Amino acid sequence: MRRNIGTVILLVLLITSFVFYYVAVSVQDDRRLQKIRVQNSLKVQVKSVLMEAQKQMGNNFIENMSMIHTEEEQEAYMQGYKSHAFNQLVSDRIGIQPRTIPDTRQPECIGVNEDMTQHQVSIIICYYGEALSVLMRTISSIFKRTPPSLLKEIIVVDDGSTDKETLTEIERLVAKFYLESKLHGLRSKSQLGLIRARMFGARYATGDVLIFLDSHCEVNNGWIEPLLNEIDRSNRTSVVSPIVDTINPDTFEYEASQLMRGGFNWGLHFAWEALPKPWKDPTIAYPTPTISGGLFAVNRDFFFSLGGYDEGMEEWGAENLELSFRTWMCGGEMMIAPCSRVGHVFRRRRPYGGGNNAALTNSVRLAKVWLDGFIKHFYSVRAYAKQLSPDNLSERIKLREKLNCKSFKWYLSEVYPELGIPGTRPSTIKYAYPVHEVTTIAHGQLRVSDLNICLRGDEKKGSPLVAVECKKDEQDLIWSFNDKGEIKFGKRMCLDGSVLPRVMKCDGGRGLQRWTFIGHKVGGKVEGKLYNVAVGLCLSINQTGKTFEAVLKICDQPSVQTFVFSN
Repeated sequence: MRRNIGTVILLVLLITSFVFYYVAVSVQDDRRLQKIRVQNSLKVQVKSVLMEAQKQMGNNFIENMSMIHTEEEQEAYMQGYKSHAFNQLVSDRIGIQPRTIPDTRQPECIGVNEDMTQHQVSIIICYYGEALSVLMRTISSIFKRTPPSLLKEIIVVDDGSTDKETLTEIERLVAKFYLESKLHGLRSKSQLGLIRARMFGARYATGDVLIFLDSHCEVNNGWIEPLLNEIDRSNRTSVVSPIVDTINPDTFEYEASQLMRGGFNWGLHFAWEALPKPWKDPTIAYPTPTISGGLFAVNRDFFFSLGGYDEGMEEWGAENLELSFRTWMCGGEMMIAPCSRVGHVFRRRRPYGGGNNAALTNSVRLAKVWLDGFIKHFYSVRAYAKQLSPDNLSERIKLREKLNCKSFKWYLSEVYPELGIPGTRPSTIKYAYPVHEVTTIAHGQLRVSDLNICLRGDEKKGSPLVAVECKKDEQDLIWSFNDKGEIKFGKRMCLDGSVLPRVMKCDGGRGLQRWTFIGHKVGGKVEGKLYNVAVGLCLSINQTGKTFEAVLKICDQPSVQTFVFSN
């Protein structure tokens, strides 16, 4: 009996212990789940607050990002432009991870056909001496905004850079933050040039679709599906470009581009132009006579059946026109997918080797293979080209015959009827000029606060900014300041923040012509230190005897004056 009672007591104790354990674990799990919910909620809230703060800060966010505080930073700014032709200081401050950029797609694009395509894509990025932050941000944006099921690999080709550490660092960072197995780093033994480096990467690729990107891009939301959908629609015979948005080389602001297409002139220079007719459905790709060249998708087999890139061309230049002519004339299509958006840093110059001579030689090569009798119009524009004789055209001529390609006359009639032909038909091309609607904030003399010194303008492009004694009713002392950040003289000229401040043709408040008054409050008197957002410096006046010189200085220096608009 006692033994039975002991057994019962033991069972009760075991059951009681189990119940307490279960309750404790359940409570702990509930607390853990609640903690996770709170953490996730906080993450969302923090992200939302940060995004809203950045939105509310607006211009101030960019201003703070680009401001130079020390001479060491100023030296880094100058070296970045020298090496890369963009503001590397700002790029490095933004960092290597994907940043929040505006979704520039039209509303109709969002969610359309995003899950309908099935491909394995090889993305090929070639670089020479690229800044690490820009290159890594290109790669990071791909990993963040590309469905893993579509991304076969990213092939990064170091085209003989003198800095051998960049590719190693890229591989380390991808292994740390993303998926190491999807990155393939290749290094050429010598500098091949962009055209041959891309072919080097393309031959290594194993995906059924190739996408070529430049090394200074940021892909946007839903960027890849529209490219692949168009390849499917065309039965794999189209070469498809995204809409190329602009990343400002001075401030790295991401700006939406209009719907445009690619064209060219008889000097064989590429040009963006307006669409002949408004494109009503942004979910459908539209044809383009040419593409800009840096960014496009193509079926791998179709690309190689067309002959890939012409590897007889040197370095870079005209390869985009050659590919465009060949694709159209030999059975394919050149298309632009409006729902695909990729930002690209448009630099004012190419910071390293090659360029003009190679581009002209390549243009001659292109003209001799593809322009037929219309080559005379090319030579009439670029007479010097007659003296150039590109080597070994026979292979490309044989390729044209093998592919049974159409004539250039057919191309001009069916693909590009808007291009004017000298002595035959006028041009009907419409060029796309952005419309800048501005609101004037202040108008009058721009003077140094508490001093009788004013800034004098000039209608001559490139004129240096001059500081003189203020006088009433002097028209060359009258400026205006608008909501685009332009300090405008007359109708066409704006204050430009070059090494020495000067007056240049207005460009809509982009880059070197974007100014702000530090400390200015909306609705109040327009007064403060005059800060150039792109340069990161403030306008100042140096006095030597009775002469005054306008210069740019670090804003924190005590010698920097404040300026004020006075009626």
